[in-house]
Amino acid sequence: MAPRALCKHFDTKRFFPCRCAQISRFFRPSHPPNPAPPRPEIAMKKILLAAVLTLIVSGSARAQYILTGTNYSQNFNSLGNGLPTGWTTRVLVASNSLGNELTFSNTNAASGNTWGDGTGAFKNFASATGLTSTATTAQQTNSTDRALGIRPTASFGDTNTNYTAFVLQLNNTTGFENFTLNMDAMMLSVQGRTNVWSLDYGIGASPTSFTTLTNWTTPDAWGTTSLSISSASLAGITNQSENVWIRFSILSPSTGSGSRDSVAIDNFSLAYTEVIPEPSTYALLALSGLGFAAHVMRRRLRG
Repeated sequence: MAPRALCKHFDTKRFFPCRCAQISRFFRPSHPPNPAPPRPEIAMKKILLAAVLTLIVSGSARAQYILTGTNYSQNFNSLGNGLPTGWTTRVLVASNSLGNELTFSNTNAASGNTWGDGTGAFKNFASATGLTSTATTAQQTNSTDRALGIRPTASFGDTNTNYTAFVLQLNNTTGFENFTLNMDAMMLSVQGRTNVWSLDYGIGASPTSFTTLTNWTTPDAWGTTSLSISSASLAGITNQSENVWIRFSILSPSTGSGSRDSVAIDNFSLAYTEVIPEPSTYALLALSGLGFAAHVMRRRLRG
């Protein structure tokens, strides 16, 4: 009887089953066969998918602000580089809608961003802080203290088909409570018409209801109004796992006649504390720890 042919994978030192279909089950390959090379079209699809996911994640991260520490503040002094993280300027705003984000393009302090300029747009204004109502164009342009502003018109920001807002989007408020809010609302160019601005918040990825915190009616004199919101009023944003939106918006038409005022916001701040677990929570954790320790001890004794 002729000897059985050996597979090229045969290992003369180990007689284990072989996976090669050509020989007996009593032999095995000493090494696995080389895998087939990946198909180039599949590899390219994986690369493109990874690139798209990266863009989506990075874009989402830029659109939301993630709270840390015990406070957040924004002075808008870097508007020359664009809006701060988490902030958007929006149009088509309504009492039940965030509206649509409008790219903030008025970053140049010297281009159409003086208080008296009547062009309807969101603007990089000089803050009222440190200046007076008679500040010259040069003084406003050279001021490093900036404010996020707007000049509404009959077709932009002050019409029931195109109301506008400044909006801050927080990723969530998980683990935080006792929120307080402070900000400056600035009248920078007094005109004949009066607007009512609403400060409110909404919860969720795309909220359709908002809780009003306060209203600010544009005054008849140049200057700054400080708005302060208590922790009781902001209790609804405590320890939220979803997006929290804080907005300052026009939601109704102006009254009076003539042009609209130039207004801005500045020195926005949130203060908050970490959520402190209830005593019962600590007790439950302690009992869980004791139970686990007892379980480990029993296993050791049995071993």
